[in-house]
Amino acid sequence: MHHHIYETFDRSIRDVMKTIDATLENVPFGCKVVMMGGDFRQMLPIIQKGLRSMIISSSLNRSDVWCHCSIFCLRTNVRISPVQQAWGEFLLAVREGCVGLDVHLATEIQHVSSLSNLIAHVYGTFKDGATELLAKTILTPLNDDVVKVNIMVLDVFPSELMEYFSFDAIPSGKVNNESLYPTEFLNTIDDATMPLHKLRLKIDCIVILL
Repeated sequence: MHHHIYETFDRSIRDVMKTIDATLENVPFGCKVVMMGGDFRQMLPIIQKGLRSMIISSSLNRSDVWCHCSIFCLRTNVRISPVQQAWGEFLLAVREGCVGLDVHLATEIQHVSSLSNLIAHVYGTFKDGATELLAKTILTPLNDDVVKVNIMVLDVFPSELMEYFSFDAIPSGKVNNESLYPTEFLNTIDDATMPLHKLRLKIDCIVILL
């Protein structure tokens, strides 16, 4: 969360506690014990259209209350099985820059030089049965990459291509100055909360999940 939330919470508790003891108005969190949990290696506060510096400056450790916090580190990852513990420690070492410039991956991890090679490696010749194809998935963290990979898979998938377009007309009288919003402009809007204007599908198509 943004550090403003913690600071607001701090001021609210001080306002409540000063009714009991006026000196508590100047004590962090009104002398109450507050436990906050989180991991700075994971998701940072979200600042829409924000720069890297803006996102980092919104974190808790940039707040005035941070100097009053005591840090307790959890050393054991209970979310992974014992056989995955070594892999988890390896990922953490890579994150902390403790493995040097040469990172040696496990033998079961293979490297491909391009997206086309990755698609060929995962799906082969696309001649497997539908059940086998549905069991194969390419994961990517960004929506833009999902669209890019889907287009590449559709181009090589041996089936008839079908294209469906969104309804792109503005209801008459619903918007002022309709000429300011031509359909060509509306069709270029690519928002994560909206479906794509052009949906490309093939019979027995593979679904690639984000």
